[in-house]
Amino acid sequence: ELFLNKKIQFTDIPILIESVLKSHKEETDLNINNIYRIYQNTINNTYDMARV
Repeated sequence: ELFLNKKIQFTDIPILIESVLKSHKEETDLNINNIYRIYQNTINNTYDMARV
């Protein structure tokens, strides 16, 4: 239907796919950074509790 309405050209598809993948990659990178930060905080907190 999008093709019929000429809202999207067939040649736009690779660009669309690339932009979707890029946004997913950025989101994944953010998630990895958050997981690492939480991991580091957990290690530090555990170390602090063990010291007391």
